[in-house]
Amino acid sequence: MAYISKNDISCQLECLRYYLRNKNQDYSVRRIRSLYDAFLSFLEQFGSGYQKEILRNIINKFGFDLNQADYIMREIYSHIGIYNEENDEYIRMARLVENKFDIKGQNILEIGSGPFPRLSEIISQKQHGSGTITAYDPNLVSEHIKGIKLVKQKFTDTTLLDNYDLVVAMIPCKATPIILRSKRFIFSLCGCIGFNEEEKRRFNGDMKAWLKYLIELAESYCNQDENIVMEEDPFSDLTIMAKTKKI
Repeated sequence: MAYISKNDISCQLECLRYYLRNKNQDYSVRRIRSLYDAFLSFLEQFGSGYQKEILRNIINKFGFDLNQADYIMREIYSHIGIYNEENDEYIRMARLVENKFDIKGQNILEIGSGPFPRLSEIISQKQHGSGTITAYDPNLVSEHIKGIKLVKQKFTDTTLLDNYDLVVAMIPCKATPIILRSKRFIFSLCGCIGFNEEEKRRFNGDMKAWLKYLIELAESYCNQDENIVMEEDPFSDLTIMAKTKKI
């Protein structure tokens, strides 16, 4: 693991304290020390799984980028408990999954989980050992994470979706059309309008027409007792799309 100077640690802890205070969280010395120890523990356990340059960036960024962290850092910040629920996209998504679907006893697939499969980790905890969750991503940083089946490869249209009761994803982009064919799904849409050149030309930046197209495509795979639900995440600009049973 890269060396962290005492001066850098001091700056990181001060940034962390400032962030927690602004978010009305506990910013006591004990809490900050606990969070930093959790970060060091994470690096000890998973750091070797990252590319050297990425690992160096993680160490250098910690604490300084809390308000504008990339997805690699957000996975870590969520895992070690820095974010509260309002600011934690993984907790919010896991709650949506749990509210819309019975996840216990189900075989769940997460597509594009990211290097550390934080959403899968939370869902696994909510399953309490009843059911399974499998995380697909070519950049997974570990071969063993408790409660999660890890597949370190890119998800493709040859993956057998029929093996899973539910597919979840966060901004799956080009995997979206494949997900729409699954039995049940819930995912957050990316901001892309078209996943190939033909679609980009066809929709020409028209988000409304693009969403209508995705809904119609998803509905073409629905049975009579199923419907497609679209809703906005109140804490972000993301749109959530789900295939559920009609009530």
